[in-house]
Formats: sequence, structure tokens, C-alpha cells
Amino acid sequence: MALDDVLISNGATTASHLPALVEPLISLIQPVRLSFPPAAGQSSHPPTTSVLSAIHVSALECLNNIFLALSTSPTSGLAAASASGKQIWDGVWAALGSVGMEIARGQERKQEMWEIGVGVLWGVGNIWKGSLVSLLIGQSFVVESWSGAQRRASPAIDSALQLEF
Repeated sequence: MALDDVLISNGATTASHLPALVEPLISLIQPVRLSFPPAAGQSSHPPTTSVLSAIHVSALECLNNIFLALSTSPTSGLAAASASGKQIWDGVWAALGSVGMEIARGQERKQEMWEIGVGVLWGVGNIWKGSLVSLLIGQSFVVESWSGAQRRASPAIDSALQLEF
């Protein structure tokens, strides 16, 4: 996989140590109105919802693989680019926030997004360990809030969120 500069949607360029796939994958994980069925009913077009949610989950799985691989052998250049880590962290949280925490029967794709998203966040946190803490102090309540809200539904995710970044 070639390593190139990655242009993030706000115009900033991330570290050249990140794979060129990261920016397009961050875009692909962002849900739209039809991506997931509403909590209280059916999608207005189930085939479109099925395809869109599959794209989001697959893109998030790719990001999970990228950051798992990068976290097993981080470079000093990548670890020093904490602004890139924050942009990625923010992009993943934006997607998860759009998915929402209301996961009812028939919304397994939402659950998949959260489970895989926690893996991506773990990889990002592992790469930029220590440098993201000061950048993310305002977001810590979201992790705690989500963790407490989902404790009964998914103990595996709850235990994953207990990891220290």
C-alpha cells in the first residue's frame, strides 16, 4: 500500500505516514438519512438502506484493519502527527454520533458500526497514545455516557471502552 499525503475534507493535509485510503474511508463511513432504518419503523427504501449500511460497515472495517496494522508497528513520524490523529478521531466520532445509540431489533448494522468503531478508536488511541488526551478532553463524557448507556446491550464494547488511551 502506497503512503501518500492525505487531504482531509477541511483542507488540512495529514501526515504522509498515513495510507492514502484513510481520507476516502473517513468519507465513506459518514451516514446519510437512508443509511440506517429509523428506530421506530422501516426504511423508506430498504434496498438502498441495506447497500448504504453495508458500505459504511465495510469502510469502517477497512479503517479498523489499517489502524490495527499501524498500531502494531507505529513510527515516530506517525506518532508525532497528533493533529492527524485528532482529525481521524473526530471523523469516526462524527460517524458514530450520526448512527446514534438507539439500537433496536432489526438494526444490527448500527450495532456493527459501534463495535467496529470502537476498534478503530482503539487503534487511533494506541498510535497517538498520550497526545490525544489533551486534544480530546471535551469528548471524554461521550465515551463515558455511551459506555454506561450500552452496558447492558454490549458488555464487549463496554470493556473495550475501559482501555486507557
